[in-house]
Amino acid sequence: ITLLFLASPAFAATKWVSPTGAAVWANCGGETPLSGTAACSLSTANSNAAAGDVVNLRDGIYTTMICPSNSGISGNIITFQKYSTETPVIGNTSPWYTNRQAGLMINGKSYIKIDGIKFDVSLFTQPGENNSILINQSAHHIEIPNCTVNGAPSNTKMQTYQSTHLWIHHNLFTDLGQIYQCDDSVTGLQLGAPAYADVDEYHTVENNTFAYGGHHNIETFTYRNVIRNNYFHNEGWIANPGGCTYTPDANNKYGNRNIQICGLTIKNTFNLVEGNRFGHSGPPPDDDGGDGFTLTGPKNIIRYNAIFNSQNNGILMKIGSPDHYPNNNRVYNNTIYKSGVYQNTPQWQGLNLRWYISSGVYGTGNVIKNNIFYKKCCSPAIFHE
Repeated sequence: ITLLFLASPAFAATKWVSPTGAAVWANCGGETPLSGTAACSLSTANSNAAAGDVVNLRDGIYTTMICPSNSGISGNIITFQKYSTETPVIGNTSPWYTNRQAGLMINGKSYIKIDGIKFDVSLFTQPGENNSILINQSAHHIEIPNCTVNGAPSNTKMQTYQSTHLWIHHNLFTDLGQIYQCDDSVTGLQLGAPAYADVDEYHTVENNTFAYGGHHNIETFTYRNVIRNNYFHNEGWIANPGGCTYTPDANNKYGNRNIQICGLTIKNTFNLVEGNRFGHSGPPPDDDGGDGFTLTGPKNIIRYNAIFNSQNNGILMKIGSPDHYPNNNRVYNNTIYKSGVYQNTPQWQGLNLRWYISSGVYGTGNVIKNNIFYKKCCSPAIFHE
């Protein structure tokens, strides 16, 4: 048995994939780079890549999403990566469901790494709710580093649910979300979903840039996560469709908030959010949002962040629904400044820190200390209770 386990990594291989690949799986391996028809197709790689395999994507635009059929194992993962300095682009992929496209889909698989790939949402053509990235159905131990996800304002978001142990780091996520008839409900990255909150946890999101993410750059419905050392900004960037209740930014475009941490009060969320920069945020077309940081879940630690140039409030602690409210959080050693940078119509509240306190169990037990608040933009108050 020992010899069998020691020998198993020998079956791992380096494989080569190109947009015009036509080779069978057995013929597209080796240390010598292959390209064109001598390489495999991405579809072939999806079907055959196994534990220990490294799949190198050559330069060009692919019309097949990355969707591995197999899992790796701990210490012997499956890797899909760009080759050298080339730029493989996942573009106008075939629909995986009626009117829906995706760039990366991992369903119920584990120990997989996606490294250095560009997912170009602007090339998608389907009108449905698309996913640049979709990780679900009990997927776990997925690493996504050094990738770029970009697009035009479109009905596309990154979505994870029913998954655990994701490590998302050193990526650029930009230009996701849209406005349709003055509604901007599409989110850049959504970790988890309320219906699957009990099986979605232990994610680490660090050292990324999130820019122009629609309703939020990131929204969480997950537990025991670490979100650290990222840069978020979501100022006005989506064209004004006209006729909206709330007026746009000074450049005649809309944005929204940077982050919202949600969580059911019946289960503690235990997120650590530290060392991030949240700024700027922009005005949405349908409400008076545009906060730098919105907190609607219990028992989180928010520390050592810079939150600045928020259209509305720097930090807003609010009731998200009857069972989503911010109790027993720790908010300390943050720097929050220049909130309420734009006074559009209707009037913005624009406070550095604002929280809703109601009778009973809403918004209790929070500790807010050792923060720096300064250069409030547009009204004399710093706090509102």
